[in-house]
Amino acid sequence: MNYVLGYDLGTSYFKAAVVDETGRVCGIGRGRTPKQTDGSLVTITPQNFWNGLRTCTAEALGKAGITAREISGISYASQANTFLLLDKENNPITDFYVWSTVFSTVNDPQLTAFWSTPEFRKRSGMSFTGAGNQLAKLLWIRSNMPDVWERAVRVMTVSDYLIYGLTGEFASDPSTASLIGYLDIHRLEWMKDLLEQLGLDLGMFAKVVPMGSYVGKTLKRPARQRGWFPVFRFFRVLWIILLPATEPDWAVSPI
Repeated sequence: MNYVLGYDLGTSYFKAAVVDETGRVCGIGRGRTPKQTDGSLVTITPQNFWNGLRTCTAEALGKAGITAREISGISYASQANTFLLLDKENNPITDFYVWSTVFSTVNDPQLTAFWSTPEFRKRSGMSFTGAGNQLAKLLWIRSNMPDVWERAVRVMTVSDYLIYGLTGEFASDPSTASLIGYLDIHRLEWMKDLLEQLGLDLGMFAKVVPMGSYVGKTLKRPARQRGWFPVFRFFRVLWIILLPATEPDWAVSPI
């Protein structure tokens, strides 16, 4: 029997579900999203992110009565606009800033001007603007946290970081990316002209990979000793999907 492990990277709960090849849900695990709130600042540390996933995964596998060796694929659904910054070695230099975080209600004038144009809605498919937008927060960090910004080389959403942590690949799915507000939904690529106008380097952002395309396979020791998955291949279907390699290396101990 083949099983798929699905994640819901939600704002209130992290949830994991084991589903068999007939579509039957065999086990569900969940835990409160490990976020910390300090006024309008809502964060998740990278370590708590992985610990939260490990906990709900262990519960789901336990209820299903299987080990990680029996998982044939992984998919996810994710909150959007939650992100963290990484340095040139891809080490996190901030916690995750959850989408509900508000640094300031005063936004960059250039960004505000773009939001007011018909082009914004046409290209992004969105009407959501304001302080919760990821770009607004990035520009605030650049202006108010210069020491952090000087070291920042990459921006990853919570789902980008999941992909990177398991595979070492810097990739983003168009579903999550479309909710950020600067993806051209017709071309499925970031709005380079807008980012350049705002003085943001396109290279900071993960490549948007079309659904169904090959991304990579998981590392033997995922994400710096977070070794709790065997080796899978990373595909995209509706969500990010992991499918088994031809000769899987099950060197990582199951949960």
